[in-house]
Amino acid sequence: MLLWRVYNVMSTDVAGVHPDMPLRDIIGVLEGRAAIVPVVDKSQRVVGVVCDGDVRRWRASRRRADGDLATDDTVAGELMSAPAWTVDAQALLTEAAKRMHCRKVSHLPVTGEGGRLVGVVSATDLLRAFGRLDTEIRADLIEHVLRRTMYVDPDQVHVAVRDGEVILAGAIERRSAVAVAERLAYTVPGVVHVVNRLNYEYDDTPFPAEETLCPTEWCPQPAPWEEWTPLRSTDALDGWTTSPKVANPVGS
Repeated sequence: MLLWRVYNVMSTDVAGVHPDMPLRDIIGVLEGRAAIVPVVDKSQRVVGVVCDGDVRRWRASRRRADGDLATDDTVAGELMSAPAWTVDAQALLTEAAKRMHCRKVSHLPVTGEGGRLVGVVSATDLLRAFGRLDTEIRADLIEHVLRRTMYVDPDQVHVAVRDGEVILAGAIERRSAVAVAERLAYTVPGVVHVVNRLNYEYDDTPFPAEETLCPTEWCPQPAPWEEWTPLRSTDALDGWTTSPKVANPVGS
């Protein structure tokens, strides 16, 4: 199953500094539009972080003390925030988002094997999953959800995508797989909403719910595009990313 992880979106163009680096040198790195500067030990393990806020507080304290900023000998290890909050490169994007929210930060150092620095991830990076093209989302739905995970012939299911909203229509073999397809569709990066119009050939659930649908009926779920529901052809899908031809379209 395709689940985006931190390493899919992080920036790798980052270099850690050692605790003995003078802050006046780190300022030059931050002024080069780096939001944070990870501080690492000799093994490249993250031991702290210096950010814009740390530098602003340092500058303010030096001015109050009438200190010379150019000759100040403060080093990164004295001012860094420690221990540093990091996120593993293999973590899901939701884990990185939770850590940012908890610490009220917009950037996190990313660590790999042994806690070594491998990159930096930002809140903007995490949002990248929701800026994917509809064609990319549809390709993942077909390849990773239908073909590789559910072992369903993509010709059985009509997949339409527009601005991250997904429609699944068609007929699959088992009733239990209908809900599974919807849940898996939500795991695809960039999917914001799923309308499940799938039906099934036979009911394999051991204890059917009190209100059940005939396999030939549509799932009674409201949708903002009711004007073309139920889906009987691709003529009403202008603006949606679909396949050029649909084998066995629903209602045919």
